[in-house]
Amino acid sequence: MGGGPDQQSALTCRAGSPEIGGPSPGALSRLLPNVGGPNATCRKLFEDIVRSMALYGAPVWADRLTAKNAPLLRQAQCIMAVRAIRGYRTVLSGHGCFGRYLCRLGREPTSGCHHCDTGDEDTALHTLQECPAWTEQRRQLVAFTGLDLSLPAVVRTMVGSRTGWDAVSSFCEHVMFAKEEAERERERTS
Repeated sequence: MGGGPDQQSALTCRAGSPEIGGPSPGALSRLLPNVGGPNATCRKLFEDIVRSMALYGAPVWADRLTAKNAPLLRQAQCIMAVRAIRGYRTVLSGHGCFGRYLCRLGREPTSGCHHCDTGDEDTALHTLQECPAWTEQRRQLVAFTGLDLSLPAVVRTMVGSRTGWDAVSSFCEHVMFAKEEAERERERTS
């Protein structure tokens, strides 16, 4: 990067307020489509790049950060987190390899869960909150979220800390990998 931190960093000071400057975060976010997009490793890389860009300018704006303009920094962080989370929205909204969704598309004869014998409809909430097939993964997730596995609680966990993000990411990746693999196996054998 040429120029000094006040000229080209992603976080610059303008009138004493930190703000995301330049097209970099927006341009990077377009690399992350919501469906069929990159995995969690790539999304974490995106988050780390934007965070590094923000911290690059910290020597310029840190001494001007006040209670009045700190929300601007949090807003930029929130935008970054929301963009990274959008890939999980597909999963948490019930799209992907959930029985209800696949049945609606005509790819499964029923909407029942293939991973348990409860007879419950396979939805994102069933997978996250109830399906006995994911008890161990859920136990690890609850260590970070508490017993509340509602969508707002899970999202709060994701954006609340790195370990929370990793816990939700690990749950989603493990469970979705297993569900996708099972779906592919059903397709091969049918």
